[in-house]
Amino acid sequence: MIIFKKVTHLDYNDLLDIAKDIWDGTDYLPYVFHDWVEDEGYFLGAYDRNNDKLVGCAKLSILYDGTGWLEGLRVHSKYRGKGIGRELAIKILDIAKEFLRQGRINQIAFATHATNVESISINTKLGFEMKYSNIILSKDENYAPRMKKEDFTVENFYISFDDFNKLDYIRKRQGLIPLSFKFEKVTKDLIDKMNRNKQFISINGFKGMYSIKGEISFECFETSVEALDTFYEYFSIISKEKKLSPPYTTIINEDLHLKDKAIERKFITWFDWKPDCFYYVFTK
Repeated sequence: MIIFKKVTHLDYNDLLDIAKDIWDGTDYLPYVFHDWVEDEGYFLGAYDRNNDKLVGCAKLSILYDGTGWLEGLRVHSKYRGKGIGRELAIKILDIAKEFLRQGRINQIAFATHATNVESISINTKLGFEMKYSNIILSKDENYAPRMKKEDFTVENFYISFDDFNKLDYIRKRQGLIPLSFKFEKVTKDLIDKMNRNKQFISINGFKGMYSIKGEISFECFETSVEALDTFYEYFSIISKEKKLSPPYTTIINEDLHLKDKAIERKFITWFDWKPDCFYYVFTK
């Protein structure tokens, strides 16, 4: 029998057992686990009542823009096919609805990939609507960088909230920052945090931003193949040094005129050059 309750620090080893089978062992949850236990959101666990073992989890995080963000839905490989994932999705949504009723958040949202058909089906029935999408861009996992680390001039830079909002990049993306499979509206607090964490970066003169959460997600403010390739080359080297999965970025539909040149630079997409990273918002 499965019971549901809040995750605690004592569940860390059980979480490691779940994560070892996720994304070939590169799941980011072990890196954020203790922060998630402590933060102001809600970290829900599914437990085998026979041994009190954590066998699944789901997370409600509160973003700087006030969004209740649903993420981290996981089920242990030996417990799949039993409806635990669906129960976790329903229960964490109920918790998010209560946060919304209490005024602790102003909306409920999540992101998923086009291939996650079951998640899309379940959440559409639960009252979510897709509001935005983009296209994930990367290179083959065996890609070997053409350049060396010493070929790059890398600097962090400061950008103000007002100047960030003036960027064509963000205006074309409905004011959403799409890093690490999360869509977050631009707020002053978010930009301040990113400045503190040195997430704004210039690489060989091309400016952009990045996030590390199990792998490196980056965004170039100048959408050109040259900028994308420069960022990818650099972060590919960093990823190999840190033994992370290959980095990735996103483009939008209007950038598809770059497709042929991007292919020449060995770029690939995860879904045949079609939108595949979906942003859903609860509307019921």
